[in-house]
Amino acid sequence: FISRLTNHGVAVATIDGDRVYKRGNFDLGSLIELIVKAQIGHEESEKKSQRLAAAWAQKRQRASSGDKRAPTRRCPAWIGVDDETGEYVLRQDRVTIVQRIFDLATSGQGKYLIARTLNMEGVPAWGRGKGWHTSYIQKILASRATVGEFQQHRKVGRKRIAEGEVLQNYFPAAIDHHTFSRAQADRQSRTGMSGRRGKRVSNLLSGIAKCGACGAPMTFRNKGRVGEQYLVCDAGLRGQACEFTVHFNYPKMETGIIDRTLHLALTERHFAAPVQVRNIEKELADQKQIHLQLESRKKRLIELLSRFEDETVEDQVRQIAGEASAVKATITNLEGQLVRARGVVSPKENISLIRRIMSSMHSEDQTESTTARATVQQALRSLIKSIICEPVTQLVSVDLGEEIFCLDRHGTLQNKNGHELGLSILLAAREKGWIVKEYMDHPALGRGRRGEK
Repeated sequence: FISRLTNHGVAVATIDGDRVYKRGNFDLGSLIELIVKAQIGHEESEKKSQRLAAAWAQKRQRASSGDKRAPTRRCPAWIGVDDETGEYVLRQDRVTIVQRIFDLATSGQGKYLIARTLNMEGVPAWGRGKGWHTSYIQKILASRATVGEFQQHRKVGRKRIAEGEVLQNYFPAAIDHHTFSRAQADRQSRTGMSGRRGKRVSNLLSGIAKCGACGAPMTFRNKGRVGEQYLVCDAGLRGQACEFTVHFNYPKMETGIIDRTLHLALTERHFAAPVQVRNIEKELADQKQIHLQLESRKKRLIELLSRFEDETVEDQVRQIAGEASAVKATITNLEGQLVRARGVVSPKENISLIRRIMSSMHSEDQTESTTARATVQQALRSLIKSIICEPVTQLVSVDLGEEIFCLDRHGTLQNKNGHELGLSILLAAREKGWIVKEYMDHPALGRGRRGEK
């Protein structure tokens, strides 16, 4: 390769030996000299790599044995290293922000709204970034270092491979397992939900409401004036695969649905939990984490036992299985305690809480309003199976799983006869195989053409 370079007029210089190789003086002796230098350099690099790997292996071994000394100062941004003890310590000013992020997440706000809230409140961002970004909010919410855990890795080529068990209490915990589990469950419930991210949660039905003709999401349209917000089929609006652009009045739909579901959707988990309930929830989350760790250890030991027959490993498997069974019994007991503790809240207290959050939804304080609407949105998503906006009958069917109720496109509850009549006509049209354009012109359903409101 170097020979080809020099033949094309390129000069190659080396620091070691202060040599310059170019066309005319690059002979066999120069070639041998380069090969020897390259081999020596490679061997030195390999030795350094092995020594570095051995040093990190020793650090990982120390950490596994319970040594609290920090192997490196590189750690999560809300954690520092004590100069005297060399151990990890929490940076309280940043821990407060981490706790606030999780509080916002468990109240129903997504990463976009959390970042926006922090930026609007002037909370200083960490590092060199200008303001808070959704990617960093997501990284914090997903990091198990927030509960003190650490998974060791080793580098194989360009990949990082997990090595050994997850170390518990490696870092000082910024939040408890219960809060972390709730945040993950809430994040998972929002996964796959469509809808444009805005300054506030304008559309509580985002990701739930679908077009009855084509199944596409109903998109939110704001005409700018009070009361002139609508849901309309996204596919129909874009002229793709749907003939309907029927406008369903959103404010009236929202009111009609909330009035009939909010008392079912909002449970005690959406409010500040009583002390007794929160203590049980925290203990339950801790026990579930312990059970998960025991099952993981048992799985690894069984895999080891499948390769090597060892009585010691068999004894360890039986011991861990017994511990896991005991923890499972504790979890069952705690779940029963939690049900009983939650039942302590009286219907009057529950109504009071619901009224309070409904009042907050219409607060002039944008932060309060956004937080309340995000909480209600999360609650509705956990309760409502689907909302189908039928452009032909112009009825809105709300499926709660065990119950279905129906509204017209202006949010008015339909009586049973009107509901059944509209659906029967629609079903009959579909059974006959009529295409959209044909049954649009049916005398009983002659509404809803593109552009008609």
